[in-house]
Amino acid sequence: MRVDFKKPVPLYRQVADIIRADMESDKIKVDDQLGSHHEFSKKYGVSLITIKCALNDLVNDGTITIQDMRLGRCL
Repeated sequence: MRVDFKKPVPLYRQVADIIRADMESDKIKVDDQLGSHHEFSKKYGVSLITIKCALNDLVNDGTITIQDMRLGRCL
């Protein structure tokens, strides 16, 4: 999946949905360490603030935990 800049869905939500889909398809597994904000920013072609918002969305719904501000872990 890719971020679609023409979609009316906010970019952070698209990124969060892509990460969720990767988890559901086992591309990202439980206890996997996620990449840094910078890695995600490059991967999806969006700003760091968009990545932070996407990861915060995933933290808030209990999908991931963040041990420090750079890395997340899949639950």
